[in-house]
Amino acid sequence: MSPAPTENRRPSRREIARFAVIAPLLPSLLARRLQQPSTAEEPRFVAPPGEMPAEMQERLHGLVEGLRAGRRTTNDVLSDPAWSTFRPYPAFRETIREHAPTGRGVLVPKGEPGDALLVRGRVLGAEQQPCADALVYAYQTSAQGWYAAEAPHVSGNSGDFGHARLFTYVRTDPQGTFELATIRPGGYPRSDLPCHIHLALQAPGHAERITEVRFADDPRLTPSQLESSLRAGFEIVDVERTSDGIGRCSVTFELERN
Repeated sequence: MSPAPTENRRPSRREIARFAVIAPLLPSLLARRLQQPSTAEEPRFVAPPGEMPAEMQERLHGLVEGLRAGRRTTNDVLSDPAWSTFRPYPAFRETIREHAPTGRGVLVPKGEPGDALLVRGRVLGAEQQPCADALVYAYQTSAQGWYAAEAPHVSGNSGDFGHARLFTYVRTDPQGTFELATIRPGGYPRSDLPCHIHLALQAPGHAERITEVRFADDPRLTPSQLESSLRAGFEIVDVERTSDGIGRCSVTFELERN
């Protein structure tokens, strides 16, 4: 005997009851689905910048003259959102490096989303002596965990290292100290890697040190991640939230002789 056609089958009482429970939820579920972009559509990489356009080169030339004349500082420039489009370009970054201030470096433009953070660092060399005039390069992700404005990472060799949007160069003072005015970095999307700030430290007579600052209260810093972080030589800091709303932490970096 052939099975009865299913087109005219009436729903069972159980199916009717189940639909009665789900039906009121459908509009909100659909709205939430439409509001959330698919992770497949989220960009992962952006290409490094090409040649700087002529009009930007002309403006950069004017900036160099202003820095040399002392009419402005690199901290003024990096605090100004008007220079944000210049940040990924090597020529702009080299200009910031050549005119690195002493003592305090700014990574973020005004209005950058995120929790304000002040990192106080000290660089020590041989026999625990302060390293004066050491060059510190710092870069990090935004609060959403992106290095670039358009994507989490920059493609190519050393893409994030060479083009991260949030960066600065600063030199240590005679006591070997410096400050980084920034925000708390976010973690990479689709990753459990702890949040961090990258640093490269250079001082005459010492080997360059490439390291990271990670945060003790980061939920991503699990016991296994903490162990691997310490094994890699990364610095783990405690962040203190003060009454002015700025997180503060301190860290000491030791360099080895060449």
